Amino acid sequence: MKSMLLLLCPLAMMTFLLGCSKGESFFSRGLLLAESGDAEEAIECFHKAAALDCRPGESYYRIGQLYEDRLEQLQLAAWFYQRAILHAGESRKEDSTAAEIRLKNVNARLAANAHDPSFQHASNAKEKDEIIAILEERCEDLTKWVQKLNDENFALRQMLLDK
Repeated sequence: MKSMLLLLCPLAMMTFLLGCSKGESFFSRGLLLAESGDAEEAIECFHKAAALDCRPGESYYRIGQLYEDRLEQLQLAAWFYQRAILHAGESRKEDSTAAEIRLKNVNARLAANAHDPSFQHASNAKEKDEIIAILEERCEDLTKWVQKLNDENFALRQMLLDK
């Protein structure tokens, strides 16, 4: 039994390192493609890196940036920022904070673009800022609610696995 474990441990480590190495390769290629302006190919590389569990939080954050800045697809950007926050973890708190800030900005832009009558009839910048602040607060509430649901889902999954 010990000899079997001694054989499997290096094999498992090698598989992990190769997967991580391949994921890093996709992540690096995504950075280069994003820099060169090829947003679609960059997004594909970041997806592959995240699928290989290589910096998923940062990969989703980069995808969100590309959807927001290059492709002007704000709803997709918001979704990937949420994914980045969920995958950032405690060790990458700065990634989570950056994604939260971007998510708030995207949500405010989405609300402003939603032809909200109250926003359309706001007569000055102060009124618009107040409306945006209210909408950001609602978004925070929704984000907390989604996090609570995710926590409950995780707890239920753990409970089922323990049975």
